[in-house]
Amino acid sequence: NYPNFFYRLSDIKQTGFQVPMPIVGGKIFISIGEPLYMTHSLDDLGRVGYAGPSVENPADPNFNTEHDAVEFTVDQYGFFVNITQVDHFSIPISFDTYSVSMAKQSAGFTEDRATIYSAYRNAAMPQAFKDLIYTYGGKDIRVVCPSKSATFKAANPTYYDSYVTEVWDYYKTHTCTFTTDVGTFNGTVGYNDVFSFMRTKDGVTDGPWIINGKPNAEEIFEGSGKLCTGSEHDLNVQKFFVAALTRHVAGDTSTWANDAAYYQAGPANFYSKFWHDHGLNGRAYGFAYDDVYDKSSSIVEGNARAMVVKINH
Repeated sequence: NYPNFFYRLSDIKQTGFQVPMPIVGGKIFISIGEPLYMTHSLDDLGRVGYAGPSVENPADPNFNTEHDAVEFTVDQYGFFVNITQVDHFSIPISFDTYSVSMAKQSAGFTEDRATIYSAYRNAAMPQAFKDLIYTYGGKDIRVVCPSKSATFKAANPTYYDSYVTEVWDYYKTHTCTFTTDVGTFNGTVGYNDVFSFMRTKDGVTDGPWIINGKPNAEEIFEGSGKLCTGSEHDLNVQKFFVAALTRHVAGDTSTWANDAAYYQAGPANFYSKFWHDHGLNGRAYGFAYDDVYDKSSSIVEGNARAMVVKINH
């Protein structure tokens, strides 16, 4: 039922291990005290898949185990790696990547777990976010993101409603203009609260690319629903709004790339804010589109030699 593919850290910490190439969308799972129990299966094309640990299902055999992961891809273009708090935070992990010339890049969390959990409990944020800590047997196991907490979602279904209405009303009479790597978008809110954008690139204007109405709190926390539907360019617009609404900067596009403007008022995703406050160089992956304007903990090394993972338990 559960294949034994975990290693004790004590068995590999001196020599490490060689990562085969290529691996696209890989994960290194790390757990404390016991291995994770995960099943695997084959799809109809014979490809191997797995059922990862769940932080939402108390019946999952890993539910009361501290666990986290390092995500990576290694291919002919380089080594792409990050740690993520998109679903939860459990173990403070940092990592260093090294190029062939031994140039070093670092990301993650260097404080130990007791310091981080204490800081989370004492952070300046609404109590609903502090209640996202899950404990078992008197021990902190993880902090669950808002979109993975049934209790949080049930108690806060309208968390972003007033702010979204404020933003949508503003753009009924003002143009929302922002530029991405696929062009410059200009949009306004029209009939039925549809946010419609035209794109200009290389002197050509096309569109419309839309957000089909006001998103609710769950759609903002998860980057789902109205903020994850439609064409490729619809999605490009929508991910920027996930980020802007999450960071509470949606009403002023001049602040969208400005770290100092983020999370300065509520409603905002204060869970995400905390990880940026404690991550190296202010970087973290606190929500699904934290890579918008390059604020995530991702590192790209085009000429990679090695990665060292540090578990600051």
